Amino acid sequence: MGSQTDNKEEFTILVTGFGPFREQYPVNPSWEIAKGLPEYLPTVSAKVPKSRFAVDLPPVRILVHPEAIHVGYDNVRSLTPKFWDGNEYMGHKIDAAIHIGMAGPELQYKIERRAHRTGYDKKDVDGLLLKDETEGKLDENWIWHGLPDELLSELDIEDIHMRWQGNSPVYSVAA
Repeated sequence: MGSQTDNKEEFTILVTGFGPFREQYPVNPSWEIAKGLPEYLPTVSAKVPKSRFAVDLPPVRILVHPEAIHVGYDNVRSLTPKFWDGNEYMGHKIDAAIHIGMAGPELQYKIERRAHRTGYDKKDVDGLLLKDETEGKLDENWIWHGLPDELLSELDIEDIHMRWQGNSPVYSVAA
């Protein structure tokens, strides 16, 4: 990297995309998006020095998981804790993660603000139900005992959305 980053610590974002989802979606767009991302996020100040969104930030590394994640409950449950076990993942300390997913035939992008602990009552791509969804909910040996029903993002989603729109090209369609 050039002198612009020599004295700044890097901020690393892990990005994941998922594999085929049911028969209707043999190609999951989440993986197509993830695998095409650049290794570093370009700085706003470098692209548009006088932009009102220009801020002095450390270099942002985009670390894409090396393959599409199989959308089976068992696989996801065994893989995702490795991202957060305190060790380096793929040679880097992970500061944040973006798990890109899909919601059927939606025509727009969405940012989820929360993750739910329960409610996963549909079979996964392997035809399996989540084994611990209901077992022992009141038992303190239940994997999710004592954890909140949902986790809320600490990211300022409104600010992220505003910056995204402010830095996105404006398209016009002529009739």
